Amino acid sequence: FFFQAEDGIRDHCVTGVQTCALPIWLVRFGAERGLNTYVYAPKLDPKHREKWRDPYTAAELADFASLATVGGQVGTQVRFAISPGLSFDPSSPDDEALLVQKLAAVHDTGIRGFALLLDDITQPDAPALDPTVQARLVARFVEIVRGFGDGSDAWFIGPLYAGSAEEILHPSFPGLVEYPAPPAAYWDAYAALIPPEVPILWTGPGVISGSIRGEVARGFRELARRPVVVWDNVPVNDIFPRDLFLGPVTGRGADLVGEVDGVVFNLMTQPTEIGRAHV
Repeated sequence: FFFQAEDGIRDHCVTGVQTCALPIWLVRFGAERGLNTYVYAPKLDPKHREKWRDPYTAAELADFASLATVGGQVGTQVRFAISPGLSFDPSSPDDEALLVQKLAAVHDTGIRGFALLLDDITQPDAPALDPTVQARLVARFVEIVRGFGDGSDAWFIGPLYAGSAEEILHPSFPGLVEYPAPPAAYWDAYAALIPPEVPILWTGPGVISGSIRGEVARGFRELARRPVVVWDNVPVNDIFPRDLFLGPVTGRGADLVGEVDGVVFNLMTQPTEIGRAHV
């Protein structure tokens, strides 16, 4: 199982105000409980999403280096995620060069895991919503990461990240925007252009899934034609910020073993042990 901090955690590595103490604590806390990956993917970091082109400062990169060092000490992989889909221009050589430079700068801090997040693209005219453009971007991202030559690897997520295979392929499948192609076109483009061993993230049968059964996961894996990592939104409370979910995570049985390659938990916003320990 894996450990994630996404928009449910205000990740202080790059706020420019506070230190990296919170994510370092999270990495140590997760490692003590057998969780072996920390995914850096906070939508509250503008350089992760809206301002993805902006480079990290030397001080911010030093924070990433500290995080990678602690991860190495406790046996937890730190995975850096970036979400350029809102504005990435596939016709611009500058955009690709900026992406390469940003990934290389983070890689130089000691981070070896990366993820490309193309979920929640709300502009209907965004080029990254086109299936072929999106698949080519993922394939190029994987090529960049593998080009570091030291075992660095990549995950990705697309816009169709929730639902069973049958629901996703239905012509009336709802989305945040009107997609420029039918759902099947995305999976065909992924299969044609992205190496089949690259994992895709999936939130289960719903954005917030009450249960995730093995047979449903198997159906999605067969649709995706690649390994699947569950991006589990059950613990997160960013849409219910006044609520604390204190019970254990349930509805994920042993039948998931062999159907998915891991689970990342999107945690509660409260930076306390209460917000973590229930996973």
